[in-house]
Amino acid sequence: MQPELDYEKEEERFLEVLAPFVSDGRALVRVVEDGTLQDLERALLVDTYDVVHLTGHG
Repeated sequence: MQPELDYEKEEERFLEVLAPFVSDGRALVRVVEDGTLQDLERALLVDTYDVVHLTGHG
């Protein structure tokens, strides 16, 4: 039995934890809603990132 991923809950928690840093201007969070490699590649080419967090099945 595979554990189910709750993407929305994980994203909500992630944003909640980072909110103080975002509001202080110490962090910028960008959520890429589409889950294709092409969408991820486009997002990575638009800007530079120190951290990339991915959620999905392996």
